[in-house]
Amino acid sequence: MFLIDAKVDDLLTNPQFIAWTKYANEFYEKNHAKIASMVPAIAALYGDDAVFGMLDAVKKVQSTEKIASKLQAEQIQRLLSSNQSPSHVFKVFNFDNTGYEVLSSPLFKTWFNYLKNFNNKNPDKKESLLNLLYRYYQGHGVARILEEAMKNPSTVKLAMQLQDEQYRRNLLSKNSPENTFYAFILAKPGAIDGLHFKTLRDGTIYLPRLSKASDGLLSSSDFKLWAKYLEDFNA
Repeated sequence: MFLIDAKVDDLLTNPQFIAWTKYANEFYEKNHAKIASMVPAIAALYGDDAVFGMLDAVKKVQSTEKIASKLQAEQIQRLLSSNQSPSHVFKVFNFDNTGYEVLSSPLFKTWFNYLKNFNNKNPDKKESLLNLLYRYYQGHGVARILEEAMKNPSTVKLAMQLQDEQYRRNLLSKNSPENTFYAFILAKPGAIDGLHFKTLRDGTIYLPRLSKASDGLLSSSDFKLWAKYLEDFNA
Protein backbone atom coordinates (compact mmCIF):
# COMPACT_ATOMS: atom_id res chain seq x y z
CA MET A 1 0.00 0.00 0.00
CA PHE A 2 1.33 3.46 -0.91
CA LEU A 3 0.81 6.33 1.49
CA ILE A 4 0.37 9.72 -0.12
CA ASP A 5 0.59 12.95 1.84
CA ALA A 6 1.36 15.83 -0.50
CA LYS A 7 -0.22 18.94 -1.96
CA VAL A 8 -2.60 18.12 -4.78
CA ASP A 9 -0.51 20.09 -7.30
CA ASP A 10 2.53 17.94 -6.50
CA LEU A 11 0.72 14.63 -6.25
CA LEU A 12 1.55 13.20 -9.66
CA THR A 13 5.24 13.95 -9.28
CA ASN A 14 5.37 12.27 -5.88
CA PRO A 15 7.56 9.11 -6.15
CA GLN A 16 5.03 7.14 -4.11
CA PHE A 17 2.22 8.14 -6.45
CA ILE A 18 4.30 7.32 -9.53
CA ALA A 19 4.91 3.86 -8.10
CA TRP A 20 1.23 3.55 -7.31
CA THR A 21 0.11 4.55 -10.81
CA LYS A 22 2.66 2.20 -12.38
CA TYR A 23 1.20 -0.63 -10.34
CA ALA A 24 -2.32 0.47 -11.23
CA ASN A 25 -1.50 0.60 -14.94
CA GLU A 26 -0.04 -2.90 -14.86
CA PHE A 27 -2.92 -4.20 -12.80
CA TYR A 28 -5.42 -2.49 -15.09
CA GLU A 29 -3.98 -4.17 -18.16
CA LYS A 30 -4.10 -7.61 -16.52
CA ASN A 31 -7.31 -7.24 -14.55
CA HIS A 32 -9.40 -4.74 -16.49
CA ALA A 33 -12.67 -5.61 -14.79
CA LYS A 34 -11.26 -5.84 -11.28
CA ILE A 35 -9.22 -2.68 -10.93
CA ALA A 36 -9.88 -0.96 -7.64
CA SER A 37 -10.79 2.70 -8.03
CA MET A 38 -8.13 5.16 -6.94
CA VAL A 39 -10.20 8.27 -7.52
CA PRO A 40 -12.46 8.10 -4.44
CA ALA A 41 -9.43 7.69 -2.20
CA ILE A 42 -7.66 10.68 -3.75
CA ALA A 43 -10.85 12.79 -3.84
CA ALA A 44 -11.47 12.05 -0.17
CA LEU A 45 -8.12 13.66 0.60
CA TYR A 46 -8.15 16.59 -1.79
CA GLY A 47 -11.75 17.12 -2.93
CA ASP A 48 -13.40 16.30 -6.26
CA ASP A 49 -12.79 19.70 -7.85
CA ALA A 50 -9.09 19.79 -6.94
CA VAL A 51 -8.52 16.27 -8.26
CA PHE A 52 -10.43 16.94 -11.49
CA GLY A 53 -8.41 20.08 -12.16
CA MET A 54 -5.17 18.28 -11.42
CA LEU A 55 -6.01 15.40 -13.76
CA ASP A 56 -7.09 17.84 -16.46
CA ALA A 57 -3.68 19.49 -16.25
CA VAL A 58 -1.55 16.34 -16.17
CA LYS A 59 -3.37 14.82 -19.14
CA LYS A 60 -1.29 17.25 -21.16
CA VAL A 61 1.93 15.62 -19.90
CA GLN A 62 2.93 12.63 -22.01
CA SER A 63 4.28 10.56 -19.12
CA THR A 64 1.05 10.84 -17.13
CA GLU A 65 -1.52 11.27 -19.91
CA LYS A 66 -2.68 7.65 -19.95
CA ILE A 67 -3.30 7.15 -16.25
CA ALA A 68 -4.68 10.69 -15.82
CA SER A 69 -7.21 10.13 -18.61
CA LYS A 70 -8.28 6.83 -17.03
CA LEU A 71 -8.64 8.38 -13.61
CA GLN A 72 -10.57 11.39 -14.89
CA ALA A 73 -12.95 9.23 -16.93
CA GLU A 74 -13.50 7.13 -13.82
CA GLN A 75 -14.13 10.22 -11.72
CA ILE A 76 -16.66 11.56 -14.23
CA GLN A 77 -18.58 8.27 -14.25
CA ARG A 78 -18.56 8.11 -10.47
CA LEU A 79 -19.88 11.65 -10.18
CA LEU A 80 -22.61 11.09 -12.76
CA SER A 81 -23.83 7.97 -10.96
CA SER A 82 -23.59 9.35 -7.42
CA ASN A 83 -26.65 11.63 -7.44
CA GLN A 84 -24.43 14.51 -6.38
CA SER A 85 -26.05 17.90 -6.84
CA PRO A 86 -25.53 19.41 -10.31
CA SER A 87 -24.08 22.50 -8.63
CA HIS A 88 -21.36 20.33 -7.06
CA VAL A 89 -20.51 18.69 -10.38
CA PHE A 90 -20.63 22.10 -12.11
CA LYS A 91 -17.86 23.29 -9.80
CA VAL A 92 -15.90 20.02 -10.08
CA PHE A 93 -15.86 20.43 -13.86
CA ASN A 94 -14.45 23.93 -13.27
CA PHE A 95 -17.34 25.60 -15.10
CA ASP A 96 -17.31 28.35 -12.48
CA ASN A 97 -13.94 29.48 -13.90
CA THR A 98 -14.26 28.46 -17.55
CA GLY A 99 -15.22 31.92 -18.76
CA TYR A 100 -17.75 33.29 -21.22
CA GLU A 101 -17.56 30.26 -23.53
CA VAL A 102 -18.63 27.86 -20.77
CA LEU A 103 -21.62 26.59 -22.77
CA SER A 104 -19.21 25.41 -25.48
CA SER A 105 -16.95 23.54 -23.05
CA PRO A 106 -16.31 19.90 -24.13
CA LEU A 107 -17.87 18.52 -20.93
CA PHE A 108 -20.80 20.92 -20.75
CA LYS A 109 -23.22 18.73 -22.70
CA THR A 110 -22.43 15.81 -20.38
CA TRP A 111 -23.11 17.99 -17.36
CA PHE A 112 -26.29 19.49 -18.84
CA ASN A 113 -27.72 16.02 -19.48
CA TYR A 114 -26.85 15.16 -15.88
CA LEU A 115 -28.70 18.28 -14.71
CA LYS A 116 -31.84 17.27 -16.61
CA ASN A 117 -31.71 13.68 -15.33
CA PHE A 118 -31.10 14.86 -11.77
CA ASN A 119 -34.07 17.23 -11.91
CA ASN A 120 -36.32 14.48 -13.27
CA LYS A 121 -35.28 12.11 -10.49
CA ASN A 122 -35.35 14.75 -7.76
CA PRO A 123 -38.29 17.10 -8.43
CA ASP A 124 -38.01 18.50 -4.91
CA LYS A 125 -34.33 19.37 -5.39
CA LYS A 126 -34.37 20.85 -8.88
CA GLU A 127 -31.50 23.11 -9.84
CA SER A 128 -31.27 25.76 -12.54
CA LEU A 129 -28.47 26.39 -15.00
CA LEU A 130 -29.33 30.08 -15.07
CA ASN A 131 -29.06 30.27 -11.27
CA LEU A 132 -25.60 28.71 -11.39
CA LEU A 133 -24.45 31.10 -14.11
CA TYR A 134 -25.66 34.06 -12.07
CA ARG A 135 -23.98 32.68 -8.94
CA TYR A 136 -20.55 32.52 -10.54
CA TYR A 137 -20.67 35.13 -13.32
CA GLN A 138 -23.16 37.77 -12.12
CA GLY A 139 -25.54 39.60 -14.44
CA HIS A 140 -22.97 41.14 -16.77
CA GLY A 141 -21.12 37.84 -17.09
CA VAL A 142 -24.32 35.95 -17.90
CA ALA A 143 -25.09 38.45 -20.65
CA ARG A 144 -21.61 37.86 -22.10
CA ILE A 145 -22.06 34.08 -21.88
CA LEU A 146 -25.34 34.28 -23.79
CA GLU A 147 -23.81 36.61 -26.34
CA GLU A 148 -20.99 34.13 -27.02
CA ALA A 149 -23.39 31.18 -27.12
CA MET A 150 -25.56 32.94 -29.71
CA LYS A 151 -22.58 32.89 -32.10
CA ASN A 152 -22.17 29.11 -31.91
CA PRO A 153 -24.67 26.96 -33.86
CA SER A 154 -24.27 24.17 -31.31
CA THR A 155 -25.28 26.38 -28.37
CA VAL A 156 -27.60 28.98 -29.91
CA LYS A 157 -30.76 27.01 -29.05
CA LEU A 158 -29.79 26.73 -25.39
CA ALA A 159 -28.77 30.40 -25.34
CA MET A 160 -32.21 31.40 -26.63
CA GLN A 161 -33.89 29.26 -23.96
CA LEU A 162 -31.77 30.85 -21.25
CA GLN A 163 -32.45 34.32 -22.60
CA ASP A 164 -36.19 33.62 -22.53
CA GLU A 165 -35.92 32.37 -18.94
CA GLN A 166 -33.87 35.44 -18.03
CA TYR A 167 -36.49 37.69 -19.65
CA ARG A 168 -39.39 36.12 -17.76
CA ARG A 169 -37.47 36.16 -14.49
CA ASN A 170 -36.69 39.86 -14.80
CA LEU A 171 -40.28 40.67 -15.67
CA LEU A 172 -41.64 38.61 -12.78
CA SER A 173 -39.31 40.30 -10.31
CA LYS A 174 -40.14 43.73 -11.80
CA ASN A 175 -36.51 44.42 -12.55
CA SER A 176 -36.24 47.94 -13.93
CA PRO A 177 -35.71 48.51 -17.66
CA GLU A 178 -32.55 50.41 -16.73
CA ASN A 179 -31.04 47.35 -15.06
CA THR A 180 -32.17 44.98 -17.79
CA PHE A 181 -30.77 47.28 -20.46
CA TYR A 182 -27.26 46.53 -19.28
CA ALA A 183 -28.13 42.86 -18.79
CA PHE A 184 -29.39 42.46 -22.36
CA ILE A 185 -27.21 44.90 -24.27
CA LEU A 186 -23.91 45.21 -22.36
CA ALA A 187 -21.55 47.97 -23.47
CA LYS A 188 -22.17 47.90 -27.19
CA PRO A 189 -21.11 50.98 -29.18
CA GLY A 190 -23.25 53.91 -28.11
CA ALA A 191 -25.04 52.03 -25.37
CA ILE A 192 -23.62 53.71 -22.29
CA ASP A 193 -23.32 57.31 -23.52
CA GLY A 194 -26.35 57.30 -25.76
CA LEU A 195 -29.12 56.18 -23.43
CA HIS A 196 -30.36 58.11 -20.40
CA PHE A 197 -33.26 57.05 -18.24
CA LYS A 198 -35.93 59.14 -16.57
CA THR A 199 -39.04 58.31 -14.61
CA LEU A 200 -42.58 59.63 -14.95
CA ARG A 201 -44.28 61.11 -11.92
CA ASP A 202 -45.93 57.88 -10.87
CA GLY A 203 -42.48 56.32 -10.65
CA THR A 204 -43.41 53.22 -12.62
CA ILE A 205 -42.61 54.00 -16.26
CA TYR A 206 -39.11 54.39 -17.56
CA LEU A 207 -38.55 56.20 -20.82
CA PRO A 208 -35.21 56.25 -22.63
CA ARG A 209 -33.87 59.46 -24.12
CA LEU A 210 -31.54 58.62 -26.97
CA SER A 211 -28.80 61.07 -27.84
CA LYS A 212 -25.63 59.61 -29.35
CA ALA A 213 -26.66 55.99 -29.69
CA SER A 214 -25.11 54.33 -32.72
CA ASP A 215 -27.11 52.84 -35.56
CA GLY A 216 -25.59 49.48 -34.69
CA LEU A 217 -27.09 49.62 -31.23
CA LEU A 218 -30.58 50.61 -32.35
CA SER A 219 -30.76 47.92 -35.02
CA SER A 220 -29.33 45.12 -32.87
CA SER A 221 -31.47 42.16 -31.84
CA ASP A 222 -30.46 42.84 -28.23
CA PHE A 223 -31.90 46.34 -28.35
CA LYS A 224 -35.12 45.05 -29.91
CA LEU A 225 -35.40 42.49 -27.12
CA TRP A 226 -34.90 45.19 -24.52
CA ALA A 227 -37.47 47.44 -26.23
CA LYS A 228 -39.98 44.59 -25.95
CA TYR A 229 -39.09 44.26 -22.28
CA LEU A 230 -39.72 47.98 -21.78
CA GLU A 231 -43.12 47.60 -23.40
CA ASP A 232 -44.02 44.55 -21.29
CA PHE A 233 -42.76 46.24 -18.13
CA ASN A 234 -44.97 49.27 -18.74
CA ALA A 235 -48.04 47.21 -19.68
